Amino acid sequence: MAFMTVLLVFLAAFSVWAYFHTDPPGVPLRSRLLYNGAVLAVAAAAAIAVGATLYADAIVVKAGQAGLPTYLSVMAGCTVFLIALALGGVMRNFFVFPEGKRAVVSPRKPAG
Repeated sequence: MAFMTVLLVFLAAFSVWAYFHTDPPGVPLRSRLLYNGAVLAVAAAAAIAVGATLYADAIVVKAGQAGLPTYLSVMAGCTVFLIALALGGVMRNFFVFPEGKRAVVSPRKPAG
């Protein structure tokens, strides 16, 4: 169980890093920051809601065992966070800020 938790933490960290490094170019910074903050807030709220709901249900069913329900609720919450973050990224890049609405950005020249 510990290995899966560590693996999920690294996957979540990589997903957050990838989410911010795939920001669409040519979008105003304020709009991009507002959207990214909203996606992170919704993803975190959904993760907490799912984790808390599953934990409450599991504790009622097996009141004497708190370890496994805690682990499973954390894993489910992190999975929901990852799915919400991925959906937010897809929506950001293809529907909220499509290529047709972005400003033209000239490519950078390599240093040399």
